[in-house]
Amino acid sequence: MKTLSISEARRQLAALAEEVAATGEPITVTRRGVPVIKLVACVPESVLDAIERHPLRQMEIQLADDFDEPLDDLWEALEP
Repeated sequence: MKTLSISEARRQLAALAEEVAATGEPITVTRRGVPVIKLVACVPESVLDAIERHPLRQMEIQLADDFDEPLDDLWEALEP
């Protein structure tokens, strides 16, 4: 994450706003080396609503290589 002093941020605010909006990466602004604010991109409310209604959409899933292979005990259960 990018970090700038408050005086640098003051001089470059327009460019920083464009950078954050384009990349989505937040920028931390410090005063005397201590973080005081974080510049973050705004997320439209429609996107936030979708995330709240469907939280699993943001999760990554992983499938095993043999996920569609029949289980051994299933075959035993099907034997007469």
